Amino acid sequence: MANELSYDSDTLTVEELFAPRSVAFEIPVYQRSYAWTQDEVGELLEDIYSETDDWLPPKEDESSYFLGSIVVQEQPESVRPALVLDGQQRLTTITLVLAVLEQKLRALSEVASADKIKQYLTAGKLGRQETPKIVLQDEDMVVYAQLLVDPRKVEQGVHRKTLLAKAFRTIDTYVEKACESLEPSRHSRSEVLVAMAGQVLYKIQFVRILAHSEAAAFRLFETLNDRGLPLNAADLVKNKLFAQSEQYLSEVRDLWGQVSDLVGAEEVVHFLRYFWIAFHEGVRKDRLYDRLRDHISKISDRKARDFVEELRDAAALYSVIAFPERAGSEWAEETREGLKRLVAFRARACRPVLLACARRFPGELPKLVRACEVVTVRYSVIGSQNPNQLEKAYDSFCSKLRKRQGDPLALFAEEVGPLVPDDGRFERSFVEVDIENVTATWRAILERLNDFVSTGETAIRGSNKVHVEHVLPRTLTHAVLSSSGLSRERAEQLVGKIGNLTLLLGSRNQTASNKPFSAKRPLFAQSDIFLTRELGALQVWGEMEIMGRTSRLFQIARDAWRWPMKD
Repeated sequence: MANELSYDSDTLTVEELFAPRSVAFEIPVYQRSYAWTQDEVGELLEDIYSETDDWLPPKEDESSYFLGSIVVQEQPESVRPALVLDGQQRLTTITLVLAVLEQKLRALSEVASADKIKQYLTAGKLGRQETPKIVLQDEDMVVYAQLLVDPRKVEQGVHRKTLLAKAFRTIDTYVEKACESLEPSRHSRSEVLVAMAGQVLYKIQFVRILAHSEAAAFRLFETLNDRGLPLNAADLVKNKLFAQSEQYLSEVRDLWGQVSDLVGAEEVVHFLRYFWIAFHEGVRKDRLYDRLRDHISKISDRKARDFVEELRDAAALYSVIAFPERAGSEWAEETREGLKRLVAFRARACRPVLLACARRFPGELPKLVRACEVVTVRYSVIGSQNPNQLEKAYDSFCSKLRKRQGDPLALFAEEVGPLVPDDGRFERSFVEVDIENVTATWRAILERLNDFVSTGETAIRGSNKVHVEHVLPRTLTHAVLSSSGLSRERAEQLVGKIGNLTLLLGSRNQTASNKPFSAKRPLFAQSDIFLTRELGALQVWGEMEIMGRTSRLFQIARDAWRWPMKD
């Protein structure tokens, strides 16, 4: 018996995937309906058939066309079809291609060839009605089953405009054109159709990834997501909820759709984990599904509906935390600006803290946003300290917040405060930091420093018209080194100091950026950005100036991100 937390993979042709036996695949209720348009269907057909010499006449060689991977999950009873977790669009379209070819061969009285193809499309015991090898969702299944038997009824009925019907027509048209273009040669129409079917059955290959349990499938999705592949493990949680909701299925489906719309499909798994940490218990990413599955399995259908409603309400709060730039939030501008900086700082670990406070202590949220920003800058961005320790402190805060009332900021100081670098450690890290890549994080740092000391005459927060400039250029030409009085070795050590960075309005001009300080100084002096305009008062830009400005920026940073915080 296979380990239920494991999964296997193998490479199979379409013939092997749909080998003559019982029903092969089932599309879970939580998966989206058939969604391919004419463009995707046409692209698939071109991929399979564009090189005529590869499939006509049929060749007995080892060449094949790889159509990607499909992810399936075993059902508890071995006789039940495997659940398709990823790949349903390709599998369904491939069967439609075979259906078109089967019906055209049958119309030519090529019964033997048609029957051969048919056994890869349907299954059934002698004397019983045939069942399609792929079981689609209810709405799609009605159309799909009819297309396999008599597509004319679909064309004449209410389902003519469905995507499945349109896909079938696209395939039919493509096959007709292929036959018309090739029949005048030495190949008959039936030979062309048989060759086209053979190309699909024997030459197309998939990598089938078979998960032996829901938990294994969830972890597989997590692994693939970490590698940048577009798979959504939240579908497994959704499936569990749908299965548990029974008479409330329609409501649960609608509520889940709202959750997905609020946080975005690619963010649902992260949201679920932060929700669980905020309101239930700390959980590692690889154990999230186990916790959710156990919880959902123990609740009634009504409780399942209530749970998804709770998720929806939390998702509305989370959407502002994760996407503060979206319009429509009633939160104060200062709070949203702090959240924008946290996004720029890539601060995710604090989201359970903010989610918990947004629901339980909304009046204290501005202070908690500010506290998380201070910790993020001092501990993570500048300090580059162990993220696991900070996450544990945030988890502990959420755990204790669930158990007691009181001032959340005081609890935050108690649980997270001991990790925050004091001014001495903060200064050492600030002076030593070497910025190799100027990311959105560093632009946000500089914007905040400028806002803190300026009179606000120029709004630059998050402006796409602002870029970060190296005062001493990264391209160290002879003129740059001569102007700075620095050796190349020392210049390379100083160019990444935060004091060597400033903000400029407008798009980057690489030629101007690489010029010596004397050529840049007039531009700095005319800048509307306070910290940049200060540079215009200097005559030279060397080691003393770079380190002096680094110290000046630290003094601003110390007050902008003061700890302990002051009201």
